[in-house]
Amino acid sequence: MYINIDQLKTDANQPETFLNILPDLTPVKRGRSYRFKESSGLSLFTHQSGTVILNNFSDKLDLPSGDIWTVTAKLYGYDTSTADGVKQTAATIASAAGLPFDNYTTDNTYTTPVKPRKAIKTNVPEWKPNKERKKHTSATYKLASKDAPERVRMLEYFKAKGDINAHTLDKYGVKCIESTTNTKGRTFNYTGENFAFIFKAGENIKRKQPTNSEYKELYIQSTGNYCFGYDQLPDTGAAVIIAAGESDTLAINDKAKQTGIYAICLNSETTTIPDTLINDLNKRFTRVMALFDNDDTGHQQTEKTRIQGIPATHKGKTMGYELMDEK
Repeated sequence: MYINIDQLKTDANQPETFLNILPDLTPVKRGRSYRFKESSGLSLFTHQSGTVILNNFSDKLDLPSGDIWTVTAKLYGYDTSTADGVKQTAATIASAAGLPFDNYTTDNTYTTPVKPRKAIKTNVPEWKPNKERKKHTSATYKLASKDAPERVRMLEYFKAKGDINAHTLDKYGVKCIESTTNTKGRTFNYTGENFAFIFKAGENIKRKQPTNSEYKELYIQSTGNYCFGYDQLPDTGAAVIIAAGESDTLAINDKAKQTGIYAICLNSETTTIPDTLINDLNKRFTRVMALFDNDDTGHQQTEKTRIQGIPATHKGKTMGYELMDEK
């Protein structure tokens, strides 16, 4: 049996389909999206790609996040790596959407569904890396000396993060700082125990203080659309990885650039990857991928990014297998 998964997903791509497979929840419509009385952390919305997404950041509800195919398969425990699992998932979606399942099947040899392929989208809002608005400065900084205790501690920190060397840190504008002074003239000094450093991305400057749990990261200069590592990308390459954060970006660039693989990251792991950026990277690199942290947020971002058509996985998985499997 052949099942036209792509057409079924397109036809069932409606909020009502989700609501029918979640009959025990009470939806509240807010504009074009839905919230649920059971938890404020659960929402149903239409992504800019046109795909309806269930997004669960709730600690109260054990529900998956993703498009209708992902949510249905995980909710019912169907194994979509098998023919039976694919058929069960498709039949459940068709029923929830009020669609005749037979319309999407033919008596033929079973074929697994085609996974998202790299595509160049058109008519998307322009998004320029590190160039959203005029420069805004909230503080100035003073660099630490080469032998300062805080710089020694910074180098130890990055060595533990992936054996990232000083040359790579310099190339990507990562500098240890002695102090920062805000616009009110107040100066904050750093030490070996309380060290801090800056990440530069265009004219964006982000200060990170690993030991400060309340104000670990803040911008001391910003032009918006933070994209660390973008300015150092070559014109073309074998692959580019959109990583969870700066440390992963530095480690990948430090160790894999000789193979033609590079990395960048956005403001945070939960930032939606702009379609304009995806288009730009797809034109320049053979493959565009994403790698997130192995935690709840990382897993949710993996599903969210796959829906955009970008192969994605999280640390702890075998990257090569996962990414090849998403071709």
